[in-house]
Amino acid sequence: MYCQQCGAAIKAGDIFCAECGTKHQQPNESPLSGSTKIIATKKLDISWIFKSIGIFILTFMGVYIVIGFMIFALLGDNSINLNNPMLLTLIIISNLFVFFIGGFISAYLSPGITLKEPAIAVALLATLTNLLTQDIGTSFVAWIIPYFIAYFGAKYGEQLQQVRRA
Repeated sequence: MYCQQCGAAIKAGDIFCAECGTKHQQPNESPLSGSTKIIATKKLDISWIFKSIGIFILTFMGVYIVIGFMIFALLGDNSINLNNPMLLTLIIISNLFVFFIGGFISAYLSPGITLKEPAIAVALLATLTNLLTQDIGTSFVAWIIPYFIAYFGAKYGEQLQQVRRA
């Protein structure tokens, strides 16, 4: 059994975590029976927001390097028209993919339950990017979709993390 806050191993009879002091409720069912529900902790870990920002930036770089090679291989020339609807669709789908995968990786690598941290990180990145490139009204709305996509990616990352721990 592991602490939901810090990820440290705890004994079955322990009420409090020896590492962080978080109170634990005794489980009613075994971790393998039924579906495991992930509950976000109330404490926000600022360090994982910054780590998640780094993970998102690295994920963006990796995905866009692959996409750049794909576009170059498909088009065969160095002139890329950004008004091409197919290219814009590819960029939008790539961004959504990066939001989900970045949230997934952040939650999977974190020691405890981190659902809000990747979502806040991607919301900050999306808002800052949109403030630099678009008007304020658009940037305020544009963080909502990335926030929820990163949140759901983090939820799946935490589920995989719990399955691997069990």
